[in-house]
Parts: sequence; structure tokens; C-alpha cells
Amino acid sequence: MSMCMKHLFSLLTATIYLVGILRRDGVTGFKLADTNTLKTVLMIHRHGDRNPVTLGSLNPNKANNFPDGLGRVTLFGKQRLYGLGMLTRLRYANFLTFDPNEAYVHSSNMDRCLVSAQMVSSSIYPPRTKQLWSNDIRWQPVPVHSLPEHYDPLTEAGNTCPRLNVERRKLEQTPEVQAIRRRMAPISSLAERDLGLEFGDWWKLGWLYADLGAQEKSVCPTCTLPSWYNSTIRNTLREVTLECFKLNTYTPLLRQLYAGPMLQELVHRIHQPLVNDSEGISFKRKLFVYSSHDSEMTALMNAVDIHYLEPPGFASSMFFEFHQIPRSAEPIVRLYYTPDGGPEKFCELTMGCHETNESFCNLTAFEKLVQQINPYDYVRECFSPT
Repeated sequence: MSMCMKHLFSLLTATIYLVGILRRDGVTGFKLADTNTLKTVLMIHRHGDRNPVTLGSLNPNKANNFPDGLGRVTLFGKQRLYGLGMLTRLRYANFLTFDPNEAYVHSSNMDRCLVSAQMVSSSIYPPRTKQLWSNDIRWQPVPVHSLPEHYDPLTEAGNTCPRLNVERRKLEQTPEVQAIRRRMAPISSLAERDLGLEFGDWWKLGWLYADLGAQEKSVCPTCTLPSWYNSTIRNTLREVTLECFKLNTYTPLLRQLYAGPMLQELVHRIHQPLVNDSEGISFKRKLFVYSSHDSEMTALMNAVDIHYLEPPGFASSMFFEFHQIPRSAEPIVRLYYTPDGGPEKFCELTMGCHETNESFCNLTAFEKLVQQINPYDYVRECFSPT
């Protein structure tokens, strides 16, 4: 089989797979984007399924039980991310070309996010004809940009802004945080006793849900879970994680520090899709991709008044679409979401700036919402001592 035929066969297989999923009962929210009006897509996704980040000093499971390394994306996670890229390619099939220069990809500097960005971009932009460089590898490199984690307010707000954690600690005595402490007291005591984990800051209580869930889903044949970990505990941890995510942006200042830079980035890219590469060559970008974390995604959801009932799953993704409607004086912004990277639960979300009886926001209303949240001077506010 020729190289070109192999490539066409792989694309056909991927398309048949997705179409099969879309024909299942209940897959009603996914459809091709309206490319007659679409101008720019801004995609923010969570990294793929990962190994646990923290085990605890007393955990019988050790780091060497996870050959890929703690916090690293698993094989299933890579598959799910590749599927998210295929989903993106299918939704915007009539909008995107196969030229990766039309996309700008930014990732958190965490390995799990860098790998995730590469998996997603590789399936959005599979090589075609003249781009093929191997008979056996149907892949082409797509540049992924990143900054050190302490200098990246877009995808690492919690690590970049010292003031953010200062403000979060001020919530310790609020009724909401005290209620979480009381509810988590029995579980955190067990986790300290049996796993050697410590929970100083209140928001770290939410990390247990992800780390025990990662151990539960691990393919490690010798790994064990604490005897007290069951469906009831899992559900409590899920609910506490949700509360912690919402408290991350509890005050106007926390919203500014956690979500303000990304909102500002979205507005900037809508107005200025031209981006220079490292050689100073300017390209008009159709697609902006940000590989991030669940905490950053929920901060963004909170900021635009999205009400979510589940923590964002691995490979979950938000798609902000900028549309210019013919004969309309006002462009619009739509937001779509998949909580797990797949099409089954793909849906449109209604932001707080939406038009009456409509799900979208006109651009003026969206910019007004961003203006209310965006910090006046991010650097000064983040490094202010009080």
C-alpha cells in the first residue's frame, strides 16, 4: 500500500469511528460548526488521564509501580486526547485546513500538559500528501509553546501568582471552608493515618479525589486502595472537589487573579489573530489551543458564570467560538463544552453575558464581562504583599 493510501485509510478509519459514536442514542449535542460565520476558535482543554501526582509516605503503592512516572499521562489518556483532536478536526472540518501554521498551541509547562498538547494537535493536523515524510509514521510536528510554570498566568495561575494563595488562605475561617473541613475530617484523618498525606491548605483537600481516582483506574497489577475507599467516599470527595473549585474564585479579587489573564487572552486573540512565529513571520491563526488543568478551567467557568455539576474530566475541553453574523452589527461569542473529550456529552453552555432567550453573548457584552474581571495591573496585584 502506498504512503498516500495508508494515510487516507487511517483518516477513513478515524472518521468511521467518530461517526459510529455520533450515531449512538443520546449523542444529540454534537454537530459540525457553522463555518459560514465562524472566524476564530479558542480551545482550552484539560490534560489526559494521568497517574497519581502524590501517593503519601505511608502508601503501599510506590512511585516505581507507575513506570511512566507520577503525574504522567497514561496510555489510555493519550488515546483519549487523540480522540479529542479527532473530535475537533471533525467539528471544524469545513473551517480548518491541514496547515498547522493556522494554529497556535500554548501549554502549561507540566509534562502531562505538554504531552497532551502534542497528542491533541497531532490528531487535529495529520499530515497529508506533500506533508508526509515517512511511510510508517503518519504524524507531523506542531509547535507547542510554553513558559516556566511560575511565569504563566494562562495555564498555571496557581503557581504564577503568590497573591492568589494569600487570598485563598484568607477564606480559611469562612463558613464554607469550615464546612468542608468538618465534612472532610474523617476522610482526611484516614488519609493521614494510612497514606501519610497532609492537608494544610484547604484547597488541597480536593486533590485527594483525583489522586485516589487515578490509583483506582491504574493498570498497575500490584497496586491496592485503602480499605475505606468506596463509592460513598468517592462521591464525598467529588462533591468536596466541586466546592473547592468554586471557592477558588470566591471573591472578585480571586476571580481577577485566577481567571482574568485567560479572559484577557481570549479577547485579545479574537481581535488580533495574527501571531508571529519565532522567526518573526506573521500567520493568521484560526485556532488557538491551550493545554491546561481542571483548576484553571473551573476558574474560567466561574468567571463567565457557568454552572457545572461535575469536575472537568480528563481531556475535557471548552471551545470559545467567535462568529461574525452577516448583516449583523454585533459579532457573537459561543461556548461549547465536552466534559470528557468525547462527543456523547458535547453541548453548548450559556454564559452570564448571554442575550435574552439566546445561549450566545454578543461581543460587547462578553468584553464587558471580561473588563469587570480582568485585573488592572496583574503583576502589581499578584506580587502585592497584602
